[in-house]
Amino acid sequence: MNLKNFIKSTAELDPNLILKGDQDQVSFISKILVDSENQIILLTLSLTKPTSPLRLFDLRKQTSSAPSGFKFYLFNPQKQQKTYTFGYYLRDQYLVIK
Repeated sequence: MNLKNFIKSTAELDPNLILKGDQDQVSFISKILVDSENQIILLTLSLTKPTSPLRLFDLRKQTSSAPSGFKFYLFNPQKQQKTYTFGYYLRDQYLVIK
């Protein structure tokens, strides 16, 4: 999923939705890294709920200056596994990126 499509498709969503990632299981997103050199947005997964969970607002804010072609990846630090994302779904108060 690239940033341009993500911005367009989430424009009407509540900015307070908590971010989660669905790789092999649903986990909280604990960190957002914009890597300009590789043109990616890396979303780091965490099995535990962070004290201040990241929200859609945080993702928009941290990616606001990134070019629209940047691609999203989920990163599992325990498995050292990075996977390309292809969409998202809503579950309760969560925006789950998969």
